[in-house]
This record gives sequence, structure tokens and C-alpha cells, in this order.
Amino acid sequence: MLSFGKFIKTEKLSYRSFQKNFGKSINFRAPSMFLEILRRKAENAGGYLYQFSTIKTCLSQTCICGKRKKKKLTTRWHICECGVKAQRDLFSSYLSRYVENDVLDISSAKKDYGSGVQSLLEQAISKTAQTMQRRVVPSSFGLFQKNGLLVKDKSRLNKIKDVVG
Repeated sequence: MLSFGKFIKTEKLSYRSFQKNFGKSINFRAPSMFLEILRRKAENAGGYLYQFSTIKTCLSQTCICGKRKKKKLTTRWHICECGVKAQRDLFSSYLSRYVENDVLDISSAKKDYGSGVQSLLEQAISKTAQTMQRRVVPSSFGLFQKNGLLVKDKSRLNKIKDVVG
């Protein structure tokens, strides 16, 4: 991960909630230990790991137009009337670039979004679809959702791959 950059931002997660939802299997995956190792390595490389509040920022509910819309966890695509359509986690990670001191600078995110970010997000989901072509794709990716609803016809995967060309 540090080969992509030494300044890392991530949402502050509740590991106690993970334990409630996933039981003992969370011990095998150890997300807290992973982030601690990542923080240490980032600091050794002259960077940092910044964790911000999910409650204060609400990135998965926020659009660059400033509107907030609560979504079910099963809704994996961010679709807004302003024309923004992106995979929910990718869009949230884009917005995280503009979080400082637990505050989202929506005006900067909106200004920079017009410079080709939509196509970058489409390329990222297309590359994910190509990578996962021969593997089982987790439903959390939302590759088989259309307008927030699950699509049983997996030919949508080819349409996603065609977005990039």
C-alpha cells in the first residue's frame, strides 16, 4: 500500500462492532493490527495514517453537490440527481481526500471532481471487474447491481469492462 503513497486516510472503525457481527473470525483477519502495522510503516517512511470519524463525515451518504442521503448497507452504488454515479466505496474514498480534522471540505471535492474523476472511478471499477472475472466477486463490490438493485444477469460485467474500452 505504501508504494501508492505514504499519506493514508481511513475511517475510524469500531472493532467491537466487528466482533459482534463476525464473531471469532475477526481475530483471524485482525484489521486493528493491520492498521497499526500500516501506521508504523507509514511513519517510518515519513508519512502518516490519519483516521477520521465516520459519524461526523458520513462519506457514504454525501454527494459532491452537498446533499446527504441515507443508504442501506446493501446499496453499493452512489447515484445522485446531480449526475454523479459511482461505486459507493470508491466514491467515499475519493471524498476522504478532502477530510481534515473530521470535516469534509465539499467545495474542494466538487471543484476537483470536474477534472476527470468520474472517468477515473469508472476505470477503477472496470479494472476490478476484469481482475475478478474468473473469481467469485463479493457482493459488497456492487458489480452486479443496477441503480442499487441486485442484477442476476452477470452479463453486466462485460458492460462494465467496456466502459474503459
